[in-house]
Amino acid sequence: MTGETAALRARFEALLGAGEDALDLGEAALLIGAEAEPGTDVDRWLRRLDALGAEARPRVQAAGDPADQARALCRFLYDEYGLRGNRDAYYDPRNSYLHHVLARGLGIPITLAVVLVEVGRRAGLPLVGVGFPAHFLVRHRDVDLFLDPFDQGRPLSVAGCRTLLEERAGGVVPFQPDLLRPVSGREVLARMLRNLKAIHLREGDLEAALGVAERLVLVRPDDPEERRDRGLLRAALRRPGPAVDDLAGYLARRPAAPDARAVRAQLDEARRRLWEMN
Repeated sequence: MTGETAALRARFEALLGAGEDALDLGEAALLIGAEAEPGTDVDRWLRRLDALGAEARPRVQAAGDPADQARALCRFLYDEYGLRGNRDAYYDPRNSYLHHVLARGLGIPITLAVVLVEVGRRAGLPLVGVGFPAHFLVRHRDVDLFLDPFDQGRPLSVAGCRTLLEERAGGVVPFQPDLLRPVSGREVLARMLRNLKAIHLREGDLEAALGVAERLVLVRPDDPEERRDRGLLRAALRRPGPAVDDLAGYLARRPAAPDARAVRAQLDEARRRLWEMN
């Protein structure tokens, strides 16, 4: 890990340590992209969010009810600023890096949602993320108003959300009102990072996937599955000592897990490699 990467990682960890109420989601999301692309000026892009919020504020405040305010924000971000879902290259990693989303206007549902939430907050519109299955959404904090960030901020009713789930999940996931609950900033970051991990694994970039897995453990320190995944990546990258710690810890927490036998085999192999090194 370079000095710059270590500094970015420490800044990310400090944000998480501030607690949920004080967590700056925009800054934390920008740090995810900055670690992947050294030299990214996080503060510059935070100023871009501030500028967008300042420009959107009079439009939002001049609107009437929450639905009108949300429409005003979406007209500004999608029609004027040019925000849009990247349908042609959905799995491009840049769609998960907030500075690229702000620069190119292209993103996936969760990063577009972060833009909506963060610009809305600066404009006086209380929006929150919704960890909807297969398609991240945004909702108003105080009323049942939902927005599809991937589709120009299209407003959705509860019935519309149900229909969207049927279209996206093919009926495999049953609709429940709890699916529309707001999620915490940590949950947003965890979903962003899991998306990135899947992209890096798809590309066969284990080093990049490990960097993401390390940050997932910071976001979800009590999640044994995240430590397992970090351990498996460490083992694949021939780092047996740290791999043993993660895999043994996972099995101690999940001795009867469906994958326990496979994980135990990886743990035994990591121990063998560690013994050979010593």
